[in-house]
Amino acid sequence: MGKYDRLEEFLRLTPETEITLSFVQIETILGARLPASAQIYAALWANEKNGPHVQAKAWERAGFKAQASLTGQTVTFRRTTEAKLERMP
Repeated sequence: MGKYDRLEEFLRLTPETEITLSFVQIETILGARLPASAQIYAALWANEKNGPHVQAKAWERAGFKAQASLTGQTVTFRRTTEAKLERMP
């Protein structure tokens, strides 16, 4: 199991189309601390379907895009249009 698999699962199961989580809440979901760079570099929270960052792959696979607020230490995850369509019966 990868470090960000629990975040992916959490997002897959959330019924909300948008959810804001604090860095502390994300760490609780992960059961591990975020890297120190998560509080310094917005690039860690960048959305990338084909990039090397495992954290971005986790929320992308769950059907979300992320937007971080480093000053607020929060991340807003928004469900993508494609994911909304896939979830419809």
